[in-house]
Amino acid sequence: MANRSSDWFRQAERDLKYAIESRDSGWHEWACFAAQQASKCCLSRDKIVISSAFVFAKLAQFFNLILQRT
Repeated sequence: MANRSSDWFRQAERDLKYAIESRDSGWHEWACFAAQQASKCCLSRDKIVISSAFVFAKLAQFFNLILQRT
């Protein structure tokens, strides 16, 4: 089976870009949805199936990335 992790990450980046553009345009509900989708893609990329502590650490990294880009 092919490694699709880079595909998931690229999609997460596109979703995050759309979330930022939506936020800046005042479409806050779409910004929230796109940010949620981006986080799902990022987690799918890492195939999270282990402890919740690891999941929360990855989410913290992802949201730090969002804060750095805004």
